[in-house]
Amino acid sequence: MLGSVHSGDTQRPAGQACFAAGGWRGYADFLERQPDGTYEAVDTKLARSAKPAHVLQLCFYSEQLGRIQGRLPERFHVEFGTGERATFRTAEHMAYYRRARQRFLQALDTQPETYPWPCDHCGICDFRVRCYRQRVDDDHLTLVAGMRHSYGESLEAAGVATLDAVARPGFHERIAASTARLADGLAGAARDAGVPAVVNRVCGMFSLFFTAAGSVTNYRDVMGSDAARFRKFFHGMLAAGVYLAPSPYEAGFVSAAHGAAEIDATVEAAARVLADIARER
Repeated sequence: MLGSVHSGDTQRPAGQACFAAGGWRGYADFLERQPDGTYEAVDTKLARSAKPAHVLQLCFYSEQLGRIQGRLPERFHVEFGTGERATFRTAEHMAYYRRARQRFLQALDTQPETYPWPCDHCGICDFRVRCYRQRVDDDHLTLVAGMRHSYGESLEAAGVATLDAVARPGFHERIAASTARLADGLAGAARDAGVPAVVNRVCGMFSLFFTAAGSVTNYRDVMGSDAARFRKFFHGMLAAGVYLAPSPYEAGFVSAAHGAAEIDATVEAAARVLADIARER
């Protein structure tokens, strides 16, 4: 198929074009000939939207097309099962592709320590049984339903690395107490600043609403809160080094890694931000 491209064969589209270079190999589903005689890569996917992996894959095909035809393709395309197509400008993605490839090769050379965290590829991976067995043998946190990678890392940083540690008496009570400390601190900071707000909490979750309603218990109450003020609060906290959920309609979570020092620092930052918001009125 590469011979057809190089010779300027007028057949279009070309299917299952094989590219190989520098230890890398891939098969483009289609190559579409353009009016100027060059080709652009098209890959078909059952997904309804393009994923980062799709873009990286097509960057490799486009790079090889550029090597063969002497010019980088202007675009590449993802064709979905719905019949729709997403088109991307090649030049806008090549720098990231080269960076991602470099980091991947560096990881292969240095062989950093890894752990078989579950991922989207597990369902079709030949090592899925082996990885699951290791997690069971390690009594790993990923055996908890709904456990995200970021949650697991936070727990491990707090010295909680197994199911047994999570099940120990007092574990959830300590998180609930930390959440209460944070919620009460945020409510107090808002009250001191004269900014009407309601802070709801349950166990390790909390939500902050800017409203003078006095309570938030249903959808109507939530939608009646001041989303614009929350945006100011979110960006103010972010500038202070505290990353909260960016929407007033999301819950925040306190983990075992959040101790008294982290809670108090968050409340102190909130007090400063809320004072700034109060002065803007």
